[in-house]
Parts: sequence; C-alpha cells; structure tokens
Amino acid sequence: MEFFAGANTEKGFVSIFDRVLAGADRLYIIKGTSGCGKSTFMKTIASEAEERGLAAHRVYCSGDPDSLDAVIVPELRIAAADGTAPHVLEPKNPVLRERLIDLGAFIDEKPLLPHGDELAAITAQKAFHYGAAYRLLGAAGAVCKTAGALASYDEAAIKRAARRAVDKYAPSGGEGDGQAVFASAFTAEGLKILPCFGRAEALIPLGNDIRAAKLFLKFAAEYARGSKKEHIVSLCATNAEEYDSLYFPRDGVLFTLLPAPPCAEYSYSKPQTPARFCTASKETKKRVRELDSLAAGIEAAAQKELAAARALHGKAEEIYVSALCTDALREFTGKEVKRILGE
Repeated sequence: MEFFAGANTEKGFVSIFDRVLAGADRLYIIKGTSGCGKSTFMKTIASEAEERGLAAHRVYCSGDPDSLDAVIVPELRIAAADGTAPHVLEPKNPVLRERLIDLGAFIDEKPLLPHGDELAAITAQKAFHYGAAYRLLGAAGAVCKTAGALASYDEAAIKRAARRAVDKYAPSGGEGDGQAVFASAFTAEGLKILPCFGRAEALIPLGNDIRAAKLFLKFAAEYARGSKKEHIVSLCATNAEEYDSLYFPRDGVLFTLLPAPPCAEYSYSKPQTPARFCTASKETKKRVRELDSLAAGIEAAAQKELAAARALHGKAEEIYVSALCTDALREFTGKEVKRILGE
C-alpha cells in the first residue's frame, strides 16, 4: 500500500500516525534535520524488504510527496517513521517497542555555523507560509460549509442506496474492523492521490456531486461498521472528518469520489448516482456552485502558500546536505537496515 498518514486540512495539520503504526510490535523513530537522510533510510528499508519477498507499505509526506514519512513491514510487524514535526513521535515504551535513531548525528556542525541566521529565517518563513495556508484552507472550509447548509438531500434515500450497494458489491466483507488512511493529500502540487488500494476488482465512482457522494460514503461506512465488515476508509484531504473513498479488501470493491482512482489497477463497475437525491432548487444549486467556485479559488491561494513553504524547505535541505557526512551515513544505513530486518 501507498498512502498518507498526515494531511494539510482546514483545521491545520492532521496526523493519524499513531493509528497506522499501531500494529507494529517494533517501531523505529527517526530523528534529525532536513536533508539528513530520513526518507532515504526508510526507502532503503522498503527496498530491502521487497528484495526479501516481503510487502512494504510506504507512507508518503503531504509536505513533500516525493519523500517518505514512514514504512511498515506488516509480516515482520515492524515500522520506521519520521518522528519530527509536524508529526512528532516520542517513545511510549522505550527499548521494548520503540527505538530512536538519530540521523542528525551525521551532520557536521562546523559547516552550518555560517548559515545559522539564514536557517533561523527560513524556519520562521516556513512557519508563516504554513500558517497562511491553514488559515486559507479554514476559510475555504467555511465557504464549503455555507454551501452545504444551502444544499439539501433526501438523506434517508441515500442511506438506503448506500446499504443496497454495500450488500450487492461487498456481500462477504469479511469479519473485521475498519481502518483509516489518507489516499489523497492537499500538497504544494495540489491534490495528490496515491494508489493505496492496489488492485480493485470493481471501482464504483460516485459522481461529481461531492456532498451527495460524501453522504453516501458516510452511510456506507456506518453500515460496514455495524455489519462488522472488514473495510478501509480514506479520509478527505482537507477535512479529516469526512471520507473520499471506501474499500472492501475481501471483495476488492472500491467506492470513491476522487477524480483519479486510488488504486493501481481496476475494472470500472456501474457508477452510483447519489446526486439524484438532491432536493435543492435550481436557484439554490446555482448559489452552491458559486460558493464552491469561491472555495476553489481560496484553495488555490493555499496551494501557493504550501509551494512557498516547500521551496524554503528545499533551501534548508541544501544547506544541511552540504554538511552531511555522506559516507558514514551510507555505511550506517546499510548495517542498520539489515539489523532492523534481520540478517
């Protein structure tokens, strides 16, 4: 699986790291500065595990989708995760479950001394841009809520349709609890969608009425929980209290409202159309579309702030990389990864 465990939302940064790492009996918490090799260390774990025939779940960074925030090897019940802000992780059961790995030890302090003021300024500027992005996402969320208050739906009908669809497409479901991930994240590049559900036997689109689709997913997930069907929900990128996808792994069925399927391979099935249960007037629908357009414009401004923060992160990373003891880090990484996975 490939997914996010953190998201830039209308309520700021939201982390579900504790939930996605809960199944690990052994957790390696990686500390260190930008550019010290945390993501490379975890990518090496994933590659080495796969060379040994083991599955490796990659958890990507919503601030930089090219980087990893964590890697999980379920068969060995081990995980490694970036424990720095904004998803700070600290040991709760040190030694017995968690172990700290400080890659910052491979940064030479002397080359950094001339850059002290520059790095402090970059940190302050990044905080400003992230703060601006979160305020803008909050404003966009408020506009969406206003639009949602205007829109109206026959919720009882949507609930019935959701239950029928679950019974039809996921008849077995399997016994189990629900899990949560972020299949998508709002990034400096806009909405980024990962193929976190692998291959779906049936991909069922939910149409372009986002509010109707979210109601459908809400009721379908409630029904799945009540029926104790094994399922995975994907939380919405900008509002973690809502869903954008619902997956039933035993039946290979994925319901989604995302514009790009969050799975590597799939076969389309007949779409569900919860939009048909909208009861709003034409005039109200027009007002809702206008508000949605306004929200989209505000989100575009938020994206620019995230892009500015990412550019600053890149500058800081260049400075730290210039002070990195590369050979020593490479040697440590090779030995440590083998130790983590077992010689």
